[in-house]
Amino acid sequence: MWRSIGLVIVFMVFSAVPPLDADDSSPYSLLMHVKVTSYAGCMDWDMDDVRLDCGVINTDGIDESPYAPIGVWIVMGGVPPCEGTDGGIGGVQFGIRYEDTVQVNGWSLCNSGAGIAGEGWPDSGTGYAAAWPGGCYCVTENDDGLTKIGYFYLISGYSHGGIWIAEHPEVGYVEASDWRV
Repeated sequence: MWRSIGLVIVFMVFSAVPPLDADDSSPYSLLMHVKVTSYAGCMDWDMDDVRLDCGVINTDGIDESPYAPIGVWIVMGGVPPCEGTDGGIGGVQFGIRYEDTVQVNGWSLCNSGAGIAGEGWPDSGTGYAAAWPGGCYCVTENDDGLTKIGYFYLISGYSHGGIWIAEHPEVGYVEASDWRV
């Protein structure tokens, strides 16, 4: 149901990371989590890895007042725990697309990674790649292997429509890897 023009309506669609192995058994997923935020971004209290689980991830969007800041986190799921020389996130690359009625502002990579933004990132149709120091970011605090990759916010009162994870435009796919010796 559409409401008056003063409301923000954002519909989110999540995209699974394509298989990394020939047997189509990739454990990873990338999704968008949307919520009203305090502009704390990567440091938002309830976005800490300890508090993340599948029950708190909101991929359905938000219908809020025009003055509420709306945060959007790119979250990776299925990250294997670090055990010996295996596990953790080694790297990820993806793109983003959204309708003309969505206004995205800023981008912050979380968890001390190093990122390479495509030209114009986070404009619709652009891509991003990230890796972590030492080849690994360990996620050990939650059973679902969830961690935030990065964060941006939507300009409230002006954004409505769809936004989704897409293939990285320079390589034509979404990819993630763990760290193995």
